[in-house]
Amino acid sequence: MKRRVQEHFRNKARQQGLSGARTREGHHGTRIFLARLALVWMLWIGLSIGAVLYGNLFCALLWGPFAFALGGYGHEAMHAGVLSYARGNRFLALITLDLAGLSSYIFTATHVPLLHHVYTNVPDKDPDIEVHFPLIRERFDQPRFFFHYAQHLYARILYTLTLPIIWVMDFVTAATGTWFGPWAKLRKPDTKETLLLLAFKPVALGLWYVLPGLLHGWAYGALLSLIMIGVTGLLVQATFAVNHQNPLAMNHDQRPSRHTRDRGIQKMETTADSSNRHWLPLLFFGGLGYQIEHHLFPTLSYSQLNEVAPIVEETCREFQTPYHYYPTIFNAFHAHYRFLKRLGTSEGKQDNR
Repeated sequence: MKRRVQEHFRNKARQQGLSGARTREGHHGTRIFLARLALVWMLWIGLSIGAVLYGNLFCALLWGPFAFALGGYGHEAMHAGVLSYARGNRFLALITLDLAGLSSYIFTATHVPLLHHVYTNVPDKDPDIEVHFPLIRERFDQPRFFFHYAQHLYARILYTLTLPIIWVMDFVTAATGTWFGPWAKLRKPDTKETLLLLAFKPVALGLWYVLPGLLHGWAYGALLSLIMIGVTGLLVQATFAVNHQNPLAMNHDQRPSRHTRDRGIQKMETTADSSNRHWLPLLFFGGLGYQIEHHLFPTLSYSQLNEVAPIVEETCREFQTPYHYYPTIFNAFHAHYRFLKRLGTSEGKQDNR
């Protein structure tokens, strides 16, 4: 598969007349992709003005989807996928992730080299399937408590709290060098990154949590903040969840495999794509509809993954390897919450339903 994808990009570079180091330009964001970035960022700023300064509820409601779309660009910038130069990717992460209240430094340090991309869905390794417990049971080998019977219902509420929780945890991680307790030990930020953290965190706090209350009264301001931050958190957690925490991708250690579980096989068995046949849903779900391809080739821009996906799917079919795909995001959401319901009401084993 890797050889076929590399050959695809070599052929593409030859067709574009690129050679040498410039052949890697085809890995990054296309012109249309970058134009959408500029448009979405400007619209997000406009929605921020409408929601925060003018107290418009409609702008507050749209703020979350646009923030998450920009978060997709920031996430990709962390993987060096948007632009061909590191400083540009770092700046992009700052004006998308950090401006919304998430430290791109902490996210990069925990998400890319240490945890999720290395130990996807591996029990006691991947924090994405550990940090929600005991409030949410996501594995069959975790203890089940009485309140898990309703976890498929209250999970939605917990997901809305994602951004304020991460806002606090970024400080804890920067101070202690650990993420959510035992998960990952990372190098503490240097002086430059510490200053960036201390600069952007108060800005995000002031813009999205405090200023609405000062301008519109604390009750209405809290409503505006809840809508903006809550919708964003729900989209963030729900989308990451449907990619990895569903009956197709979870508890893979309880299923037989045709192949030795090397890195590539493990990525495909523990990841699912969804709703990636059109650019619009792909944009507003942060590019995560190509999650399989992203995990296999994390430095590629998701604007290039529509070319990679057919190669991956065909190779999986040829070697009889799972390729998990939900046709719509609603199918994926339904599968995730149904999976949570089964985990909350049964001690049963994986059945892939």
